[in-house]
Amino acid sequence: MSQVNAFPAGKLTVVLDAIHTLLLDLGSPAKTSSFLRRLYKLLHLRSANLVLHGLAPCPALLQVIPTTFSPSLLHFVSHPTALILRIAQEYLTLPPPASDPAKFWSLFQSIGSRVEESEKTVYGSTGSGSGDLAEFVVEATIRYAGVSSRKRTLERELYGFLESLNGICDINLLPSLQTLFKSIPTIEQQVSHEQGPSTSFNLNLTDSQQQARANVPLPYAHQNAQDVGGTIYYEYSDGDDYDADDPDEDLDI
Repeated sequence: MSQVNAFPAGKLTVVLDAIHTLLLDLGSPAKTSSFLRRLYKLLHLRSANLVLHGLAPCPALLQVIPTTFSPSLLHFVSHPTALILRIAQEYLTLPPPASDPAKFWSLFQSIGSRVEESEKTVYGSTGSGSGDLAEFVVEATIRYAGVSSRKRTLERELYGFLESLNGICDINLLPSLQTLFKSIPTIEQQVSHEQGPSTSFNLNLTDSQQQARANVPLPYAHQNAQDVGGTIYYEYSDGDDYDADDPDEDLDI
């Protein structure tokens, strides 16, 4: 705290790269939360940033995620690529936009938030093992307050991390997931599928056929009638019982 107060005015970012170690030093999640709140309040007055790093599961991390700690948040969580493969294979659900975002995030957060499930996915009998840290999936949660303090916006995105690129990349660039994303139909294929089932017949019309169809007179169409708005045209048949003098003659009134 004293070092933050002594730092000269200007842009400031405080990084705590081992929040789980801070938890061990202070002895309890409550004391850790109290310390972080006082630190954040001090940094907030200076418009400074606070960056925290921890290993899940860590009770102290759960104290800084809610809006009661800070209305704005940039939260990154790394996951093994095996988690994406498991959801795709067992639940037939791919990351958005290839599937419904609500369904995918419900499955992803439910499985990803349980450390035991993630470890089972990687180290279980059907898992691929720890491998290396050359690639993994990054879950990004962005929460920021609007003009009104009661209005907040929450966004979630998935990114990839490649050691060879030394940074964040599109998730479909991860080598272990490329086969998965190649199975996604292109936009042209999706549009073609939505137009109707595939058939050996040509259902499209040529220009001459479209012109001929446009020149076909429609039955009961009054081509020469003026558009007066709300006019009803009715052609009487021989079976109609109509009397212009007394149209209600057949009624027992």
